Amino acid sequence: MVDKVEEEDRRKMALFAIGLWHNVFAVRVVG
Repeated sequence: MVDKVEEEDRRKMALFAIGLWHNVFAVRVVG
């Protein structure tokens, strides 16, 4: 169960990081 929670947390962190980088990249390109 612990491994499952860790995996989900990693997935959420990865999605958050990707979204953050995507926003930064979009702002730099548009700006």
